[in-house]
Amino acid sequence: FKKVSKAFQCLSDEAKRRSYDQTGRDPEQSASGRAGRADDFMTAQDVFDAFFGVPRQNSPFYAQHAQHQQQYRPQRASFSFLQFLPLIMLLLVTLLANFNADNSYSHQRPKFSFNPTKSYTVQESTNDMHIKYYVPPSHSAKYPAGSNEQQRFETTVETSYVNNLLADCDFEERTMVRNIQLAKRHRSVEQLEQAKNTPRPSCDKLNRLKEKYPRQYRRSVQYWY
Repeated sequence: FKKVSKAFQCLSDEAKRRSYDQTGRDPEQSASGRAGRADDFMTAQDVFDAFFGVPRQNSPFYAQHAQHQQQYRPQRASFSFLQFLPLIMLLLVTLLANFNADNSYSHQRPKFSFNPTKSYTVQESTNDMHIKYYVPPSHSAKYPAGSNEQQRFETTVETSYVNNLLADCDFEERTMVRNIQLAKRHRSVEQLEQAKNTPRPSCDKLNRLKEKYPRQYRRSVQYWY
């Protein structure tokens, strides 16, 4: 047990462990004769308490271990903070960049709606695809009729409208395919016919735009992607 006690005491003491790593010898076997001191010897209770983290205030080993812990704790805390400081700075820079980008996008994004609201009350229509949309009353002051700004604004409106139809049509088609698969799994002819004839209004609108305004439609799709 004495050998186990000495080994545990050496491993628990950072100075003794460093000395053993450098010399390969028992750090207590020195001219000072500290190996024979009884106050440095760990009892079975000391080993048990140290292994399971139970503090013993009256134990010489506990007092020595606590002294070393107090000496190295400030250094470890300072080192830990410096170690995570670059990561903290990176997170702060990323958050600030995203915040500025969101604010910039919200200020530059054209203000319009495809449905009337309290803020968007003036109804307009694009010149190319004749898409109806609503803008605030102050719209004409910033985007005069016939100006390049108004033309770019209407291009954004048409692109947004086509993109919304593409997303809605994709959802309708996936829903139809899922219903067809379920009907085949149930081997129901009636459900299969119903699934195939499921209305797809967004896809119908999209097909009409393709046929009536092919050039404007291609421009909107290319502009978005």
